[in-house]
Amino acid sequence: MPAAGEALVVKLAARIPDDGSLRVVPVECLAVCDRPCTIAFAAPDKWTYLIGDIDPEHDSDDIILAAKRLSGSPAPVLALADRPSFFRKGVIGRVPSV
Repeated sequence: MPAAGEALVVKLAARIPDDGSLRVVPVECLAVCDRPCTIAFAAPDKWTYLIGDIDPEHDSDDIILAAKRLSGSPAPVLALADRPSFFRKGVIGRVPSV
């Protein structure tokens, strides 16, 4: 049985449109051992967010929605009103664009 993070990668990759607007990039470790199902959102000229406590069975729609909102936002940070519940509850950190 795959780990929760691996299952989430497979689920998201199958649902991301093949138009180049979003990508799923698996990584081996984000060094958040106490929150094993963690994702990072990154986009050019946007802050990078590290979000933990993801539920692979229930959060995939909201993950795709948040990714689209962040990448399409004119601002470098995602407005609080545009953050789905998992995002607001699970923020581990954010890093400004370099």
